[in-house]
Amino acid sequence: MNYTGNLRDVLTLAHEMGHGIHFYLARKQSLMNFDAPLTLAETASVFGELVMTQALLREERDLTVRLALLCIEIEDMIATVFRQNVLTRFEQQVYRKRREGLLTGEEIGELWWQANARLFGDAVEMIPEYRYGWGYISHFIHSRFYCYSYIFGELASLALFQKYEEEGPSFLGQLIRLLERGGSGTPHDLLKEAGVDVEQADFWEKGFRVIGGLIDELKSLGPWERICVDPRG
Repeated sequence: MNYTGNLRDVLTLAHEMGHGIHFYLARKQSLMNFDAPLTLAETASVFGELVMTQALLREERDLTVRLALLCIEIEDMIATVFRQNVLTRFEQQVYRKRREGLLTGEEIGELWWQANARLFGDAVEMIPEYRYGWGYISHFIHSRFYCYSYIFGELASLALFQKYEEEGPSFLGQLIRLLERGGSGTPHDLLKEAGVDVEQADFWEKGFRVIGGLIDELKSLGPWERICVDPRG
């Protein structure tokens, strides 16, 4: 990676190191089941990034840096959970509509517009050209129904982190065993071995509580609208 020492690079390093740890722990698996299923491929990386974020927040006293750090994490989480949900719902609607016949670009654009409007509400004004925003997302063509895995993986990783926050170091053994399994089981079974059941709503709520906690912390820091900046620039 191109490491220049800014805040984004530090978090990216923690994220990519998580992937490296995941690969290293799964090395005992065969070539056929080494790679984790797509829905769990970001488990170690998101977990590592959150560990780094919490460590930086504990030590950082500069308000602007704390705000920037929180903004980066929250924006990434919203983009991964909520925006990817928009993409998934849009794709589902397109295929439902396609059963009735061929769709024009305008009809697809209208479905795209409706799906995004549910996310943005009155907070964002979408320009007319955005009706064709679906056209630049290659997943819809090359990896159909791919986007849901981002939502699943992000929330699962956040929920595992919340479980770690609740249980402390004793949880790490379960997490390591999960990573060691690579792709040798279904996401449901691998997570169940780590002590969580994806069929239970409270597991997913743990992930949303992590997001909510970061937003609450951001709000507690004062007039953040005035000084929240993007350190990536």
